[in-house]
Amino acid sequence: MVTYNPTKDEITLIEAKSYLNSTGVTIGGLSGTDKKTKDRYRMLNNATYRKIVTARLKADFIKRNIINKTTRIKYALAAGQVQKKNRYLQFKPSKTKPFPFFQP
Repeated sequence: MVTYNPTKDEITLIEAKSYLNSTGVTIGGLSGTDKKTKDRYRMLNNATYRKIVTARLKADFIKRNIINKTTRIKYALAAGQVQKKNRYLQFKPSKTKPFPFFQP
């Protein structure tokens, strides 16, 4: 998903993860420390993938006059639930705020 904020001249690339009947997103997967799940979150954990997707998307959006060369790009993850040491962290949309946990 992509959001665009023309006032701030920025887009946010959002990786969405929601698995039916699953334990949710793990903190180890988000941080890249869990080898089993770290590849599920490529925009966050794989610098090469992130650079390729970002460059191609930016070039396409510039060509279509959606953004300009100075538009800032941010990254985010949307998940239904996050698991931390066998406990679930659940966030209601009304209670969430942007959390800049990831800065490439």
